[in-house]
Amino acid sequence: MALPAPAPPSALHDIAGHRLGTPAAIRLIRDKEDLRAALGEAARDDRPFAAMGERATYWHNLSLEGAIVADLSAYDRVLVVDASAGVATVESGITLRALDAALRAHGSHLTMHPDGYGDTLLGSAIANGVTAGIGMMNRDFLDQIVGFEVMLADGRTLQVGASRLRGGRPGAVARGLPDLRSVFFGAEGALGVVTEVDVALLPALFEARIECLTDDDAIDEVVALANTWRRRGVVDTLRWVWTGHGALSVHLSSPVDEAELGARVERVCATLPGWARPEITVFGDDFRRGVSPGYDAKWPGPAGHTWRGGEVPPFFGLDAVVPYGRVGAAYAWARALRVEAVHRRVACYFGPDGVNLGVHCVSESDAARERARSVLEAEVPTLAALDAVPYRPGLTWRDELASRADPATLSTLRAVARVLDPDGRMNPGVGLFASPSATTKEPTHEP
Repeated sequence: MALPAPAPPSALHDIAGHRLGTPAAIRLIRDKEDLRAALGEAARDDRPFAAMGERATYWHNLSLEGAIVADLSAYDRVLVVDASAGVATVESGITLRALDAALRAHGSHLTMHPDGYGDTLLGSAIANGVTAGIGMMNRDFLDQIVGFEVMLADGRTLQVGASRLRGGRPGAVARGLPDLRSVFFGAEGALGVVTEVDVALLPALFEARIECLTDDDAIDEVVALANTWRRRGVVDTLRWVWTGHGALSVHLSSPVDEAELGARVERVCATLPGWARPEITVFGDDFRRGVSPGYDAKWPGPAGHTWRGGEVPPFFGLDAVVPYGRVGAAYAWARALRVEAVHRRVACYFGPDGVNLGVHCVSESDAARERARSVLEAEVPTLAALDAVPYRPGLTWRDELASRADPATLSTLRAVARVLDPDGRMNPGVGLFASPSATTKEPTHEP
């Protein structure tokens, strides 16, 4: 049976302060039988069901009122690393930082990952559809996720990815047969809970980072740089951040050696504008078998808070993927926003097919945070009018998406949800699937 666990401090609110609801019970998941028991409890008591880790992020993507909540943070083992097959199989509760370290210990690495705390659970990264971070100019997160197992609301398991579909076991081949990976990628937990994940073992690379300060109005020059480098294999990451001044960060890698990496760095530096005074960091062999340097990027906040480590500050924002042709307008919109008494940044992450633009804020004041968050979330239609699509939708983008989405596509997605979750029990009311809420009851209080 699943074991009861005390609620984490952030269980009822996400890091932005959104109220997620009061769960009926939180169950600590250590294995698949624990998860199956928690799902059975939700079905027996006619309650909603949701899965989460130690904290929830800021796009309001969980519905916990009266729910049985599965805490996956202890479901985090590396099950097997099969170098001959080129695949590692891990439990979905492992954090991205821990997974990256485990892969690097075997000469591999995560080729694309968020650059924040690194404490996002792998299952959450799949459920929320991670598309931005270190490596995004060269790789999509799903490229390295070659298969996984999903547990459905009734406790059955579904095998996803060509190797698993054919043989019912882990494997390194994702494509070639009907591929359901993308159906679950970004479904926000509305279809099932990812349990085991197959990660391709891709060789660790020789890595470097170029950083420099820029003018505040350098967005057009940065977009021009991105268009110059917008081919796979030139740079891994191009990130431009404004926090009162502009800062450019470029990550590069080489599969060959440090000499070839040095040549790439020289070529990229030669294309930088005249104002650039680049600082170059080359990450040695300790990083190739340690922790990705990408996680060490920090954004200083008030009272010494940083992106990672220590207490997480009240952090909120709004993110979208913007076409290259609308980046200038989107950046002007972000700079013009009137959000007071908060520490703010505007971040642009450039990918091969669009730019992830985010307005991110922190504040120690509850009142200032509520005012600024309301201003941001009211701007969703303005951002959508710039042909933007949500980085991750959650409840923040749900109404805007429902009003603009193709009706036939919506009905198809919801038909899929009815097949996999006929009672609408899985994280109800969130995202495009918008399952009807299961009956909610008063929470139980257990010792």
